[in-house]
Amino acid sequence: MSSVELPQVMDDNLISRRKKIMQSIEDIRGKKAEIAQALRELGVGKPQENESVKEDMKLLLAAFDSISAQEAQYMDILKTIVGIHEQATLDIAKDFEKKIEDDAQKLKEQKEKQEEDATEEDENAEKTPEEQANSEVIAELQEALLELKQVSEAAVAASELNEKLVERLQLTKRKKSAMMEVRAKKAKDLDDVATKVRAEVMERINKMAALKKTTTKQEKELKELQKQCLQLGLQLGTDENREIDPAAEEALLDDNQRVPVIVETQEKPDLNDEEKEKRREEIRENIKKEMEKKEQVNTLIREKLASMNARRKRLQEIRKMLEKQEHEKEKLDAAISNSAVAVQNDGEGIALTPETPRPSQEDEAEAPAAAETTVVSAPVAASEDIDEEEDGEVTEKSLDDILENARANLSNLTAMRERLEHIKETGGADLNEDDLTLLERLDNVALEEDEKLKLPPAAAPSLNEDSVDDEDEESDIESAVRATFHHVIQQPKPLELDDRQKEILNQARRAAIEDLIREIDKKLPTSPRADDSPTGSLSISLLSLEAGELREMAGYLLRLAELREQTPTP
Repeated sequence: MSSVELPQVMDDNLISRRKKIMQSIEDIRGKKAEIAQALRELGVGKPQENESVKEDMKLLLAAFDSISAQEAQYMDILKTIVGIHEQATLDIAKDFEKKIEDDAQKLKEQKEKQEEDATEEDENAEKTPEEQANSEVIAELQEALLELKQVSEAAVAASELNEKLVERLQLTKRKKSAMMEVRAKKAKDLDDVATKVRAEVMERINKMAALKKTTTKQEKELKELQKQCLQLGLQLGTDENREIDPAAEEALLDDNQRVPVIVETQEKPDLNDEEKEKRREEIRENIKKEMEKKEQVNTLIREKLASMNARRKRLQEIRKMLEKQEHEKEKLDAAISNSAVAVQNDGEGIALTPETPRPSQEDEAEAPAAAETTVVSAPVAASEDIDEEEDGEVTEKSLDDILENARANLSNLTAMRERLEHIKETGGADLNEDDLTLLERLDNVALEEDEKLKLPPAAAPSLNEDSVDDEDEESDIESAVRATFHHVIQQPKPLELDDRQKEILNQARRAAIEDLIREIDKKLPTSPRADDSPTGSLSISLLSLEAGELREMAGYLLRLAELREQTPTP
């Protein structure tokens, strides 16, 4: 039995209503048979190893339970209708029996009346004319009283019928309100389920994004550690094959080599005035060439920054367009769901809607691949004409992937611009291997652009080749910029900071030093010793460490030395 109280009567025409309910029950049983067949097909093989098949089976089982509940409700309604039909049959039978008894009673009264009339006629034949006139008046009065009695009985019957109709109207209103409450409750339950499912999907998407971000960060940290190990002269590999480079070991163990030998310089012979003047002229020419070269590089960097700013603005416009399309898509989905709910509520009973087809695994696997393939050229096409971009295969792209790639490219361009500004302010004081590679590649890119400008229009490459070159330029732009700075900038340019900024910088460096010291303390094992000599305890602790721990300790000490050199003594 259903927990919801069902109405006793669904319609005045019980026969037609019963036929409709029987038809609905047959439809429900057909749907149950289809769901059972689908479950049997999904159960073939090993469904527990496939997550998508398990999700489909859960949805089918939920649909089967829902349809079974609807079937139980229809059966309850059918039982109620059958009971009402039987009760109505009994009432009609009783009414017919009562009517037959009333007809027999009327026939009996009519016979008695005829007998009385015959007796009265016999008596009237013996009466005088005056008595006969009085008897006629009495008969008329009796007929008038009989008519009044019939009218009063009809009035009583009409009032009883009116009361019954009023009661039936109230019952119908109560049934209608109960049905509306049932429908509202079901609609609310469906909304709650949809909200819950939507929240679960968004939570999974956020988890996947956070996991991807963490993985990327860990990969970057691994690459940085590998570079540090290579700089320290450590060879990477398994525990058995891992060993220290002999040259690095000699450099670390030989104390004499750590202090460079002072080379005895011989005094150069004095130059005459002509040679001195010639030497000064060469120095001035070299300085002039270096200044011109530096100005050219600064001009190239400004042009690159301007192009990156334009590309960043274009990516922002594309992101706004994509967000607008996504917003319109959400509105369309909401309108479709509202129309589906309205169609479901318009039915006389509880409507049955077919299951929404789910995409297959192959479609799900092909959709991200197609999105990644089409999204690769999105940042490059941002600097081209917008008409060419809109005429491409937009339908094959995933809006979510395009938006994600646009955001990633925008963040990369912003980080590259900040790095270029930092290098320009510091004058290339903190250049590393990546910066050198970037600056070298930027020189190559500049030369290629100059050659393209010198080519005639007939020898210009096609649109597809331009897009490929733009992609290569984007991937190598950071290395090219760093390489150009390395060739031009020879001496660092100190930052001009006020006292407050210097104090904040020194505090940050001291905090970093304290963190490194704490990390070193954590790595060093505690070993009790008779003497309290710090040198002895440090040497014993270092000897007790493994090779990997010693490498990590060396990295911490190098970082500590760099920070200590940059931090003044408080």
